[in-house]
Parts: sequence; structure tokens; C-alpha cells
Amino acid sequence: MDAQRLVGDSLAAYRALSTYQDDGYVVVRSKDQSHLQRTSFETRFLRPSYFRFKFSSPHPYPPLAHVVTTCVCGFDGRSAYLCTRHYGNPARVQNYVNIAMAVAGATGISSGSAHTIAQMLLDGLPEHVFASMENAKLGDREVVEGRACQSVHGRIRQADVDITLFIDPDTMTLRQLTTRFAEFTSTEVRRNIRLNEALDKAVFARPDGAI
Repeated sequence: MDAQRLVGDSLAAYRALSTYQDDGYVVVRSKDQSHLQRTSFETRFLRPSYFRFKFSSPHPYPPLAHVVTTCVCGFDGRSAYLCTRHYGNPARVQNYVNIAMAVAGATGISSGSAHTIAQMLLDGLPEHVFASMENAKLGDREVVEGRACQSVHGRIRQADVDITLFIDPDTMTLRQLTTRFAEFTSTEVRRNIRLNEALDKAVFARPDGAI
């Protein structure tokens, strides 16, 4: 199996889905393990463009880890938004012209996880990062969350990062993404993936402030 073809087939599989759901987390570690950041998330998607990505991160100072920032990025069928609540403060909603801009606003604070899945599911986003991988090579098969996955190693030159994708060949879904950049390593894991199950449009309603 060719690495680029596997990545292309995975992207095509996501574009053929009618609905998608998952949950998971991202852990970012520094090279010397002195810095650790964890972000938890969940995804809901209904074609053609209903999207809801909720994520939360605890305060980076360990004694304040019980204080959490929660955000919801989405498109409710009419408009795109990013709703953010920092450490118990009132929620703030930003409106965007389109979902691509809302995802861009959420990418950094979600440790990249908002963009990872949005680029695979949604039309109208910039070119897929994974499609621009250089020197893509197949690696070993590894088990991620109980699924035997094929690893693909490559490099995104414009971002100056090395990445490894872990793709489940049975469903062509991305189960894990490992990114190495500067002095940090990010590991993003997606669990409880559900494909083409019924989803009510009410799931995508804009948060009323209670996020």
C-alpha cells in the first residue's frame, strides 16, 4: 500500500460520510517533560455543513487544574461561531463569516484538534494539511484504542513539523495524530468514532451560554 494513496483514500472516506461523531483528547508535552497541557474534545457533524466541536482545557498551573476553559466551535445551519468561557467567567460568543474562519479561531486554543477533523469533514476549508505531506512513508502497524492502525510518517514543510498519522484501514478513519515541532510533541487521540448514525439538527444549536 502506498502512503500517499492511503492518506488520499482516508480523506475521501471522510468526504463520503453523512454523519460523524467522536470524542478524544490532545496531550502536548515539552521535550524535557516539564510542560504538559491536555485538551479534551468531542465532535459532531452532519452533512453538508452542520458542525459542532466542543473542547476544554484545565488551567496550566497544577494547583488550579480544577479551573477549566471550555469552547464550542460550530455552524448551526445559518451562521458560524466560537463560544468561549474562560475559567468560570461569562461565555463570550464571536460570530464569523464562515466555518473556516471559526475553525481558524479555535485551532490554537484547541491544540490544533479543531482543524484536524474540520479539514477532513468540511468543504471550503484550505487545502488539507495531510494531502501536502512530504516524504510520506508507511510505518509499523500499531494498536490505538483497541484498533490495529497503519502508521504514516511525513513532514509538513510550511509548518516545520513532523507528523505521524494512525489510520484504521477497516474504516479509513484517523485514530491518532502525533506532531513533533520545536521542543514539543503533541499526541491527539480520537475514540468512540461513530459513522453515518442518525443525528438531529438540534444537536447543532448555538450554545445559550451554558457551555
